[in-house]
Amino acid sequence: MRRSAEAPSAVLFNRLIAPLVVAISLFGFAQLYWGNFGRQYSVLAIATLILSSQVFAELNLLRIGGHDKPGIDLRKLIKAWMIVVSVLLFLAYTFKASDLFSRRVLLSWIVSGPFLLFFSQLAYRAIVLKSRVGRAMRRAVIVGAGELGWEFAQRLAMNAAAPLKIAGFFDDRGADRLPDTSRGRLTGTLRELPDYVRSHVSGNYPAFLFSR
Repeated sequence: MRRSAEAPSAVLFNRLIAPLVVAISLFGFAQLYWGNFGRQYSVLAIATLILSSQVFAELNLLRIGGHDKPGIDLRKLIKAWMIVVSVLLFLAYTFKASDLFSRRVLLSWIVSGPFLLFFSQLAYRAIVLKSRVGRAMRRAVIVGAGELGWEFAQRLAMNAAAPLKIAGFFDDRGADRLPDTSRGRLTGTLRELPDYVRSHVSGNYPAFLFSR
């Protein structure tokens, strides 16, 4: 199955906030152990910002779903950070710039990176989920319980910016002809859909149509 589209709030974190966290932390360690933030650290911080933005977004570092779970993959987090660090170290040795940096600064920064990313994800996700409190949770049905319908249901569940509960799937095909992912949530046939909406929903009720 194709990777679901990222929620806008996750894109913001992966492409901007997380890279800023690790870049700013480099500034902090340089000030703490080096006493200043020299030109070499400025270059390293900019390179970190650009590279980590690409890596974190590509690996979809933070995924915000519709359930109150941490939603943090520690293996993915460590993998993403190791990719960033490996590329930066490779560039430093290639351009013979490794001697320009304090090893104490770099070691502290590299070791602290996963922890800073982890706690920044927790804090950011808590803020996003808290912003949803008090909003009316919209409900939706999906017409078509095939793989496309299931994929879009997952995409909707990820979008914390637009709280949406999937009430069920409607399809004329029998359960034995449907994917395992949506088979258990088959609510009824297309003929039963209007009655279901009238009896279970008040107000607006969006429905999403899919090809079979």
